[in-house]
Amino acid sequence: MKIIFLYFFVSLCFFTSYAQEKQQEKITVGFDGQIAVTTNGTFHFLNIGGPAIRLNAKPLVISFNMFPSLSFYDNPARPFITPTLGVGFQVIYKKLVISMPLYLVRDKNTTPEYWTFSAGLGYKFGGNHK
Repeated sequence: MKIIFLYFFVSLCFFTSYAQEKQQEKITVGFDGQIAVTTNGTFHFLNIGGPAIRLNAKPLVISFNMFPSLSFYDNPARPFITPTLGVGFQVIYKKLVISMPLYLVRDKNTTPEYWTFSAGLGYKFGGNHK
């Protein structure tokens, strides 16, 4: 009987200690990312930061990103809003985002595709991870 009591007591102490450690950990839910609007003067892009290689020197972050985007261009031969993917650099200072992506675009269906540079500003959400 003493061994069962001792086993129960040790188990209770262990699980109580384990439960207290788990209670100290915080579970957070949030949105982390950035959104920016860029333009080359003709095309306008709404982009979000995708996968990136980052150089982090707080509070400044410089990264080479992929930019999943929506392209806005008024051309009767195609939809006004089309999905596209850009690639380029991004600079983040605190919550301010400066995006400089390149996009492969086509003005009209008869013209060849070409790479165009765009630049713009955005906002950084979240990012307060420890």
